[in-house]
Amino acid sequence: MHDRAARLAGAVKSAAAIAIEIMILLNIDLRIAQVRPRVEESVHRVEAQFEMKWVLRSIDESGTRMC
Repeated sequence: MHDRAARLAGAVKSAAAIAIEIMILLNIDLRIAQVRPRVEESVHRVEAQFEMKWVLRSIDESGTRMC
């Protein structure tokens, strides 16, 4: 087997590849943190609309709640 770390150039390339991969993962994590609040807000808004429709449907014609 070939061990990249056995040579200095291979070790440097491996370290650079690891550093690049870490930066990519951190960037993805940062993007998720930026998008998550908007997505959660949107989901809560949809849930609230669904709840309101559910409450309105549970009210019969006489104006009293059925639940």
